[in-house]
Amino acid sequence: GGGASSEGGAGQGGAGQGGAGQGGAGQGGAGQGGVDQGSAGQGGVDPGSAGQGGEAGQAGSSSQLPTATYGCQVAFDGKQLARQCELAGMGEKYAPCFSAADCRPSLACVTDGEVGRCLPYCCRGESACDTGTYCAERPLRKPSGADSGAEPLRVPVCVPADDCSLDDPFPCPEGMDCRCKGDTACMVVRADRTTACLTPGIGQQGEACPCAWNHVCSSVTQQCVKLCRTDPTKNDCGKQKCQASSELPQNYGVCVGPT
Repeated sequence: GGGASSEGGAGQGGAGQGGAGQGGAGQGGAGQGGVDQGSAGQGGVDPGSAGQGGEAGQAGSSSQLPTATYGCQVAFDGKQLARQCELAGMGEKYAPCFSAADCRPSLACVTDGEVGRCLPYCCRGESACDTGTYCAERPLRKPSGADSGAEPLRVPVCVPADDCSLDDPFPCPEGMDCRCKGDTACMVVRADRTTACLTPGIGQQGEACPCAWNHVCSSVTQQCVKLCRTDPTKNDCGKQKCQASSELPQNYGVCVGPT
């Protein structure tokens, strides 16, 4: 009779085994012993709860601050021009700006017309400029706190061309709608037929550049040569002849030969 009671206790111990996972197996011991094993199994739940609490630690992660970017800029060092590293901004090409700190590296903040714009440097000449632009000097925008009376530093930058017509008269007659206004005239600005509105120089044929209106600066001699129309019915060169050039807009050339 006593042995039968022991087998019944072992059955209850099996219920305890379910609560404990594997730890509550009642083998050969008293039924009450099996219950004890089951209680110990429930106690093991507490470490699991503590483990879940540890997930909150992920909220402690932090983002990194952006790294500052610097660019090479031209500036005065005393009375001499110098290159120096300055904090750069995010302004792309042609973006408005107030100082170099507004423009990305390799871009200068210059006054073009009446506004400040980020334009690419062209210290190596026009080869650094994209098609449709040309290399010309523009004044750097002065940073806040700079001497307002000092002459602004002029630097070479790639300026958007105007694509004007050499047929436009200069100065523009009153009442006529010319592409180039005021004291500017349509001039050839690089050896790929690009034209822009510029204030003309005074150089005539055979004289040093910059050149007067209706003249172009020779890339070979750095002297001014007179422009002419290649139409044989025109006589722009007098005793000279009009020779076409691939560096000039269509239907235009330069006067060559003895005068």
